[in-house]
Amino acid sequence: MNRRLIRWCGIAFLGLGLIWACGFDDALREYLDAHFWLPFSKQPQHFARNGVKRISVPYAGMVKAQEATPISICEERTNRSRSR
Repeated sequence: MNRRLIRWCGIAFLGLGLIWACGFDDALREYLDAHFWLPFSKQPQHFARNGVKRISVPYAGMVKAQEATPISICEERTNRSRSR
């Protein structure tokens, strides 16, 4: 009888200690809320500087070359042979 009582008391103390040590914690609940992150959400236009002159030009290779250079001649030949 004495062993059984000690065993049940030990299990009860361990159970209560586990519940007390690993209880529900809602401290991180703020991080899951969308309203918490709204001040930090930025779009790319928020980081753009005002008054910067912006141009829209094609990158190299996007337009046809004006003069016939050796590279452009080789590219034309390669493109013709691939299209056949």
